[in-house]
Amino acid sequence: MKKILAFSWSNNIESIHRQLLSYIQQNYNNEDISIEVKDIRGFETPYFSLEREQEENPEALDRFLELIPHYDGYVFATPEYNGWMPAIFKNLLDWVSRKSKNLFEEKPLLSLSASPGPWAWLNNRVYMTKVLGYFGAKSVAEYSIPSFYENMKDWELEESHKIELSKAMDSFMKSL
Repeated sequence: MKKILAFSWSNNIESIHRQLLSYIQQNYNNEDISIEVKDIRGFETPYFSLEREQEENPEALDRFLELIPHYDGYVFATPEYNGWMPAIFKNLLDWVSRKSKNLFEEKPLLSLSASPGPWAWLNNRVYMTKVLGYFGAKSVAEYSIPSFYENMKDWELEESHKIELSKAMDSFMKSL
């Protein structure tokens, strides 16, 4: 059985990214694939600085570094804030960069995003895929869903998005 970590990089308790990952878990978990959904909450680290690095080793960082290697692939969902990844995501990567250069061990990554508005993930997609590649993630597919609340109703994704998400998931699963 292949183990997949579906991770939301939003710290919003009612995140649409976590909802999207829960939808994936509900629809793609099977006897061959086990999908575990987690989010950044609980992995918050203090703002990185060289001085702080000398003074402490955040427990949340160690938990994150211990978590990642136990999976065969990753589905990451992240919001885009003003064209960039969330600060909490960037900050954790700053800490990770001091401990591990190949955290993801060339394992496959499916990158996702959702937006309540019509402009889902226009800029962050390129940056996120590139920066995670520095840490050994092998980007195999990506997908974004704009106008999330219009396209996801009663835990059912609108048909055209269901088809496109299915294509992204198929590409990802074939790469495991």
